[in-house]
Amino acid sequence: MMTAPAWAQRTGDHIVPAIETVCDGDPFSFGLCNSYCESKDCDSETPLGTPRACANTLKNYMKKSGGLAPPCESSCPCSFDVETDFATLVTVGNAEFAPPEIDVEGTYEEDCGAYGPDGEDAFFAEASQPIEPLDTSGVVRLFYWVDLEGATCNEVGVGLDGDVGEAISPDSSDYEFIERKISMTPSEVPNCRLAFQKLCPAP
Repeated sequence: MMTAPAWAQRTGDHIVPAIETVCDGDPFSFGLCNSYCESKDCDSETPLGTPRACANTLKNYMKKSGGLAPPCESSCPCSFDVETDFATLVTVGNAEFAPPEIDVEGTYEEDCGAYGPDGEDAFFAEASQPIEPLDTSGVVRLFYWVDLEGATCNEVGVGLDGDVGEAISPDSSDYEFIERKISMTPSEVPNCRLAFQKLCPAP
């Protein structure tokens, strides 16, 4: 009776571990990275590792990496695509307030601050345009923040004028909301934090 040599064994993603390179040069722990990404294929839809084994391996890797996920788990379900998302909100704002159009070129600005519903760091972008003859302004605002408690990355778009600090509150009656809460897996949380920090670097 013959058995296949160890180097030819395939894992959950049907790729031979010996020829995978995702962990090559990993600066934190090649062994744990190799175990999570290649031997157990914990990032696969059909992992060989049990949920508990994968969770423990991930936990141990992230202890060594300072909270970063292994390279095979480098994605974040929130794209934080400011240009695309803001363009969508401008379209909504124009539908609500047209004419005139929202003046992105003339009034656009963006900032980072404690604008989240619980004081979390949040990114926001806005543009406004006076509306005649109502003597008021149409405002489009886009918010991003990462909610670690609920393990979601959040995007909120609001219309109408008002105070930025109140805009993100769902209790406000002065805003029209477009809201998305996108669930994150435990391994995606640090990657989403990194993606968010590219927009709002820590001081």
